[in-house]
Amino acid sequence: MEGCAIRITMHFFPVGQVAVDYAYDHSGMDFGTHYYQAMDSWDTKQPVGDPNFASVPYSDKRMESFTPSEKFKESNFSIDGHSLIIDYAFSDAFNIKSLTAYRELDESFYQDYSANPNVPRLFMNDPFITKQDQFSQELQFTGALDRYTYIAGLYYFKEHGKETATDYLSLQFPPFVPFGAYQLQSRQTKAVNEAVAVYGQLTYTPPVLEDRLAITAGLRYTEDDRSVDVTRTQAFDGVTFANVKASNKWDNLSGTLIASYEIADNQSAYLKFSQGYRTGGFNGRGTRPDAVQLQIDEETVEAYELGYKSEWFERRLRSNIAFYQMDYKDLQLSFATQGDPADVRFFNAGNAEMKGVELDVTAVPLDGLLISLQYAYLDSEIKGVTNPYTGQPDPHKYALPSAPEQTYAVDVEYTLAPLAIGILIANINYSWRDRVVTSADNAPGAYIDRYNLLNTRLALTEILVSIEGELKLTLRGKNLADKEYLVDSVGAFSWAEQTGAFGQPRSYGIDITYEF
Repeated sequence: MEGCAIRITMHFFPVGQVAVDYAYDHSGMDFGTHYYQAMDSWDTKQPVGDPNFASVPYSDKRMESFTPSEKFKESNFSIDGHSLIIDYAFSDAFNIKSLTAYRELDESFYQDYSANPNVPRLFMNDPFITKQDQFSQELQFTGALDRYTYIAGLYYFKEHGKETATDYLSLQFPPFVPFGAYQLQSRQTKAVNEAVAVYGQLTYTPPVLEDRLAITAGLRYTEDDRSVDVTRTQAFDGVTFANVKASNKWDNLSGTLIASYEIADNQSAYLKFSQGYRTGGFNGRGTRPDAVQLQIDEETVEAYELGYKSEWFERRLRSNIAFYQMDYKDLQLSFATQGDPADVRFFNAGNAEMKGVELDVTAVPLDGLLISLQYAYLDSEIKGVTNPYTGQPDPHKYALPSAPEQTYAVDVEYTLAPLAIGILIANINYSWRDRVVTSADNAPGAYIDRYNLLNTRLALTEILVSIEGELKLTLRGKNLADKEYLVDSVGAFSWAEQTGAFGQPRSYGIDITYEF
């Protein structure tokens, strides 16, 4: 893996109260993708898998080494971005800020979902190319007057995207005949998205309760215009088409209302109601013209949150807790069709509900010792799903991907007294995450089981190597218990109920950072 990143910033005051900030950033990397291995056979009576895939190695444990029959190719990406911020401070009551940004992405991604020593190309993307550019312009108006503070703005965004994918699949005709690699499909998708918005938010501090109460109200109106153009060629199923287009516009008015109260100097509580909106769209990866042109309606959510923030014992203990509930309408879901991973379905699932609690505690029991604890509980449910192709209630049990019921983490960091050559910092981190599903259709093999990780870090910082530069040396150890855990799991392939990519085993490294 090789990569580089640079960032250049300039800050200057051309006249009076005008401040100008310009930034350019570039990042790029050449890397290898995850290795996906077959973990479970569809036919549990066959220990080596379905007879059609008898030569595919199966293992529910991480394979320590393998020699793929098809050589892995290198993936890479390059990102360039520009931003220009012009801030004109007329007075405390009125300020104008212009935010202009432009960004480009160029990525070539290679992924083999079945690399093994015996069978070539069960399913792979070779290549998966993405090109995207985006431009945004925002004008903000901010200020304060007596008991009011406000922010208002205008926003414009436009992006062009192009995605080119070629998928390969290996099959046997008939069984027990050597596998042959076939091009499953070649697809090119072009998309143009444009959005404009106007928003405003006002905060009022009433002359009661010793100015400890603040009430905030806001509105945002958004219009979105989306279009897609899809061409599918050399498809194994014989369904090919050229320049299938679809476009539409959506708009939404969303609001927020917040009441916050400062109970004491280091204690506050808040109650928040907000509305959210995700614009509609189309399935740029549809394998049929009707699937591409099937319109996906906008998704909306209403969220409620109650929180409490506090600091104790001369700010040696900080505790934040929040309870929330989110009610979704016309939830947008997507998943790959079972047995045909290139056929991605995208539709409005119906309604969903998420509710939970988040806790964050930070303590400094001794000088130099910092202990942090984070805990989150989430209860999520999708209900009232309507099948987009039949219009009838869908009895299938859908689920929200990547939504663990419980997660928690403990972080302990100790900073020793300054040494002659720098400052020594020791850190240990333990994290735990509950079981999650990885596909909205809740396929049997599309899940990641619960796991925990233990990491550590020892850093020597502020090493003075020149008048204007400092050196930082960091020794790190990841997954010290050498846990076997998945970072992704797919349940849509025909040769295995579960195909997964394992996380990094126990590893050690050293980082050298020079700042000037």
